[in-house]
Amino acid sequence: MNLQLQASRSQLQGLKRIVDLGKDKLVALMQVLSGVESTPLRPEALIQLATDVVGADDAEPLVRQLVSIHGIKRQSGLGVDEVVRALRVAIEPQAEEHGIDVQRWIEIEETFKQLVETTSVRITTKALELSYDYANLLRRSKFITDIRPLYNEEGDHIDAAVVSYTLRLRYETADGEHELSLALDDADVRELHDECLRAMTKAKAAKEFLNAPTKLPNIVSGENDA
Repeated sequence: MNLQLQASRSQLQGLKRIVDLGKDKLVALMQVLSGVESTPLRPEALIQLATDVVGADDAEPLVRQLVSIHGIKRQSGLGVDEVVRALRVAIEPQAEEHGIDVQRWIEIEETFKQLVETTSVRITTKALELSYDYANLLRRSKFITDIRPLYNEEGDHIDAAVVSYTLRLRYETADGEHELSLALDDADVRELHDECLRAMTKAKAAKEFLNAPTKLPNIVSGENDA
């Protein structure tokens, strides 16, 4: 399989920051990630570890590139060598425009590949993928509360009104974004509220169960506490 990658402007900017970090800082980060006691499961946790080594400004773009490249590796079924080689091919035509020293990139490539292959990056990437690996992925939800007037026979006077709820869901599938609107009544809203609280309680119980006997690292999909 001949992998072809396209590097966006933001990705090229991130790669420039990685090149500018130099090999020594990347090696230092690899040592930190290799020696971490608790495997991070969220990009935010990886960013915090990287911040201690490379600084806050460079940690986020570095982690984003590591997770992205490992994700491409998993999805393509190729080895890290092939994926990083394809990345270099994508960089080279635009390197000068974005201030990327290709020779310096070649010098850090091996260390970058080793970072991509660390357990911390591998587990974080897989956890992120599994958190959102569903046929329908919710992107946004909101309640719309309407006042619907009841008119008289002539239509020139409002006799009464009904307050109604609409739950609007925006979700994504393989063929793009879709929207679904559901009419709810007061009992539906209360039941949905109770079910949401119950779901969060069950998630907390599941985490406590995993933490106690197994001490297995775990997260709830989308939680952002580090």
